Amino acid sequence: MFVQKTIKAKIFGLTTTKGAILQQEYDCWQSCIRGNAEVPLYSATKQQAGRLLRSLGRRFDRTKMYPMVLRNDCIKVEKAKDTTWSKWWFKVPVANLRGGLWCPIQMPNGQLELLGENIRECKLIRKGDHWSVHIVIQKEVPEALLHPSQPILAVDLGEVRPATAVLLRDGKIAAHILATKDVRGVRMHYNWLRQRLGEKKCLDTIRKVGRAERRQVDASLHRLSKEIVQMAKDNDAVIVMGDLTGIRERSLTKGRKFRAKIARMPSFRVAQFIEYKANWAGVSVFSINEAYTSKTCHVCGGRGKRPHQGLFLCDCGSQYNADLNGAINIGRRFRDQVFGNSGLFDSPPNSGDVKQC
Repeated sequence: MFVQKTIKAKIFGLTTTKGAILQQEYDCWQSCIRGNAEVPLYSATKQQAGRLLRSLGRRFDRTKMYPMVLRNDCIKVEKAKDTTWSKWWFKVPVANLRGGLWCPIQMPNGQLELLGENIRECKLIRKGDHWSVHIVIQKEVPEALLHPSQPILAVDLGEVRPATAVLLRDGKIAAHILATKDVRGVRMHYNWLRQRLGEKKCLDTIRKVGRAERRQVDASLHRLSKEIVQMAKDNDAVIVMGDLTGIRERSLTKGRKFRAKIARMPSFRVAQFIEYKANWAGVSVFSINEAYTSKTCHVCGGRGKRPHQGLFLCDCGSQYNADLNGAINIGRRFRDQVFGNSGLFDSPPNSGDVKQC
């Protein structure tokens, strides 16, 4: 199985001349994909423009600025040998410039070793006055085979805690990860800040704080998803997440507060992070229908109550963290569906509840 990952590097410190050359090549790309084949654009990049148009078809939007796609055999990423201006340099193929245009780039921490993998393509992106390159790399990972004794790392996605993970070995809890509530706190703070700024009509500032919020939330979710995938890798476990497909659509029939709660859930984002990190690490990821997992007691299988968001109570005397209880039920439901029913849930094996991500 082949998996891909994108390295995002920032171009910085361009001289006036280099900036003008890069801008001209980018403008020629935009003109080429709009039908002007006579522009002085690098020949291989022209071919990429044709491929992009064929892939987009009727979805092509003439009002949109598309990233410039560069062929993998025309680019280079090299470490500096005789300059201290930048540690890393990126070569952009440019028409009428022998050897291309070398630009200083800033590589993300912890991703330098990924450059040893197979580079597939690269995209040159401009946002305002800032340039960046997105380098797509690919590697082959072996297909993971499931076996009945394999540990299961079950993940319950939520609003207060973005993800709660429980490692089940032979059906018993071996370890768990209980995420903090920092994402919810960040969301609530910026929601309050936007309301105050909206009263003063500070629209530009609202957009800026929105970007700051996304960066903080993504950083927290990256740390959480990395910890979950690392636990699965260390224990040779398969990851199973609750399938929340359609939850936003179903919330439209509920009240305003419930809809706002669902809208704040970072569940889709954290599921994305877990999926791509796990695939890159060679860890299998599945999703499963999580209906009633938050209301079912993992001890006796009966229906319990949740007096408040974080507490689960059952008539059998069980008292448990509600998120942990839901994660345990997700893991056991997956085991029942794949390897045979234990009686806690009504769905027969191979009923279609399980999907591989």
